[in-house]
Amino acid sequence: MRLQFSLNSIITFLAVADARSFRGAAQVLHTSQSAVSARVKQLEERLGVRLLDRTTRSVNLTDQGRRLYLTALSACDELSNIEQVLRQEASLERGKVSLAVVPSLAQAEIPSIIAEFIRHHPAVELRLFDVDSRRSLEMLSRSEVDLAIVSDTIEWSSYRFEPLFWDACCLVVPQGHALARRKKVPLIQLRDVPLMVSPQGTTLRHVLEKAFQQAGLPLVPAQEISQLPTLVRMVLEGFGIGIAPQKGLKSLDTKGCVLVPFEEKVGWTVGIARAASRSESPASLALRAFVQSHYDRIDRES
Repeated sequence: MRLQFSLNSIITFLAVADARSFRGAAQVLHTSQSAVSARVKQLEERLGVRLLDRTTRSVNLTDQGRRLYLTALSACDELSNIEQVLRQEASLERGKVSLAVVPSLAQAEIPSIIAEFIRHHPAVELRLFDVDSRRSLEMLSRSEVDLAIVSDTIEWSSYRFEPLFWDACCLVVPQGHALARRKKVPLIQLRDVPLMVSPQGTTLRHVLEKAFQQAGLPLVPAQEISQLPTLVRMVLEGFGIGIAPQKGLKSLDTKGCVLVPFEEKVGWTVGIARAASRSESPASLALRAFVQSHYDRIDRES
């Protein structure tokens, strides 16, 4: 859409109509009376109608001028409103941001991080979705969320990914089990152990299958468990040994279990992703920076 006149000429016309005087409009706009007259004349010429009836004592709107005045006044009000909204969003006095998080982190430390963010920015509306990495990225690609905290196991050409931390996997072993006395356990010692791991298609399962393959072992689970609380309960009930990410286990009651690290480096990098082709809103930028600063602080303190 291309207008035949400038916003500046409309503002000048409104000022003359309100002041009913070219001199009064010039004072309001802090410009010369001749500049005001030139802008109004140019506007009338471009529209092809007379907008103002001028006399030596007053300036009055014509019928066409009155119609333009009402429409332009409404448009300026809308512009003023959106200006205020955008400035408020820029200063985080209002705004919206949505975040997709893998379930193991959504039930661990992420809620406390975003709660702290909201305490700093109470006017920002934040929505959290606890979905797996694949679903998180689907939502990100369809602009259903602004950010996603996911594991670094995919091709990132369509996204911008910034690492946050390394999430190591560990064994969840019942107290009294022989492995519970070990400081670290090599994968090779799990050959005949009944294992409980996440189902096919999940990031954790993909990571574990790759690690077991590198160790020369097949991964044949005794049970496939998708929820960490269920896995911990199954370990306590004697169904086998669980494998889970340490971050996800931090918020759970693992009393009666021992968490034993692997000798090998088994796990993945977790980071925060956003769409590469889409600009960030001020609220999204602030949340991303806040999450990054949280993990940077933890890394410095560890």
